[in-house]
Amino acid sequence: MQPVDDRRGRNREHLIWPWVAAALLVAAQSAADLTNEFVLDGGYRSLDAAADASIFGRANTLAIGVSAVLAALAARHGRRRASRLVLSGCLLLVMVDDATGFHDRLGDSAAVDEAVLGFAIVLALTAWLLLREAALAGRTPRLLLVVGLSALISAVVVRFVEGATAVAAGLDATPKALGIACEQGLDFGGWLLVAFGLFALLAEERDRPREESLFAPEPRTARAR
Repeated sequence: MQPVDDRRGRNREHLIWPWVAAALLVAAQSAADLTNEFVLDGGYRSLDAAADASIFGRANTLAIGVSAVLAALAARHGRRRASRLVLSGCLLLVMVDDATGFHDRLGDSAAVDEAVLGFAIVLALTAWLLLREAALAGRTPRLLLVVGLSALISAVVVRFVEGATAVAAGLDATPKALGIACEQGLDFGGWLLVAFGLFALLAEERDRPREESLFAPEPRTARAR
């Protein structure tokens, strides 16, 4: 018989529930957003995926907050403690911005440019720290973190392309709504996968032998008879 720990590790590598959960939640968000736009004439702000106060906007904020908590919990294991605490702090800042829509409400001024630059640095640092965790993690958390980050980067690209197209040539209601649904879906799905990836990373490290942890109790020495 194979050891239980080996079976657990192998089973975790084949987990599909994070992917299924993320796909279902993103599909639900997109369906609600497009139904609200094309069937309900945008009458329900709570179903607008781009609204910070909508159901899915709050769920997106929650996913970022959970990621921050998981990064802080991972720091307790003593591995890369400083970088994980920094990651947790960066994620908390991103969560606050996502909850308040701060970067969307900024005007045009030198102070605003500095704020945007500072936030961009926070985002870049967050992405780098997540990639670092992915590079040193097992198969499942690595794949979740990499795909999640890729989705978040794709959401930023879609937003810039959509904005540039709207300014240059103008967009009809349908393509614009589809572009927003795509962007918000990538953003929501990306943060869900990041949260699942950090959870898988934490579970992976908890299953390692206790003697590998800096918090493991010192082995008792045999008493002399």
